Amino acid sequence: MRGPFHKPLWVDGRPPIGLLLAAVVLALLAAGMLQLASQPPVGRFLAQVAPRTQQGARAQCVEGVLLSHDVRWAEACARLESSGQTDGHADCELPDAEAERLNRLLQREERDCRPAASAR
Repeated sequence: MRGPFHKPLWVDGRPPIGLLLAAVVLALLAAGMLQLASQPPVGRFLAQVAPRTQQGARAQCVEGVLLSHDVRWAEACARLESSGQTDGHADCELPDAEAERLNRLLQREERDCRPAASAR
C-alpha cells in the first residue's frame, strides 16, 4: 500500500529535472574545487601581486596629480585672460609667482603618491 505522499523517483523512465540539475551543479563545484586546489596558496600569490599593484596605484596617483595640475594651470590662465593679462590658452605663461606656487603644489602632491614605506 502506497501512501498519498509517495512519488516515484523516475517519471516515465526519466529522472526528474531537479535531480539532473543537482548533478550538474555538483560536477561544476567539484571541477572548480580541483582548479582551486591546483593554484598557489593565497599568501604567496598576494606576495607576488602586491608590488605590481602598488606600482600601478602609484602610477594612477601620479596621473591624477598631473591631471589636477593641468586643470589648475588652465584655470589660472582663464582667470588671467578675463583680466586681459594673457591670451587665455590652457598652457599660457603664468606670472612667476603663480607658476612657482602651482609647481610646488604639484611636487608636494607627487611626493604624497609615494607608498608609506618608501617615504621614510
